[in-house]
Amino acid sequence: MFAAPKKEKISAVLKRFARRRKHRLLTDLKIQGKNGSLEIDNVYIGEFGVLVLDSFGYEGELYGGEKEPRWALYEKKLKSPIENPIIALNEKVDAIRRIFAKEGVYKVDIKAYVLFRQKASKLRINFQSPHILRIEGFRKFLSDKSFECDRSVRIEKVAEALEKAQ
Repeated sequence: MFAAPKKEKISAVLKRFARRRKHRLLTDLKIQGKNGSLEIDNVYIGEFGVLVLDSFGYEGELYGGEKEPRWALYEKKLKSPIENPIIALNEKVDAIRRIFAKEGVYKVDIKAYVLFRQKASKLRINFQSPHILRIEGFRKFLSDKSFECDRSVRIEKVAEALEKAQ
């Protein structure tokens, strides 16, 4: 039986990826949003910019849409409403941008994704979004050439700004 990798395993994959490229990874980052405290699973920082990644281990069938405030998760005929993680992710990106502006960090591209850790056979997603990643394609996603781009992002300055905001 397949068990979804824990979020720590996702962080470990990112950590190895970062170490090989001399990038930085911040995990379980806690920052202040407009409506309170926000927690981000992983913030990956490289010359290309910033990758914000939150992961979830749901099982069953997921219904919703990118702009709907709540999604429906069906697990064994039980329906559970869940907060839309894409909307939450966008709030986190907005908070990061405010931190960057306060710390004088500009021109940093931020990419944000929700990663579902369950394989497609265990979690069926009944809609599409460019902000959703599946575990099956995660390593391939990380090998994308966009992570090799040098946009002259000062990695340490970006990391310091985020760490200072905790």
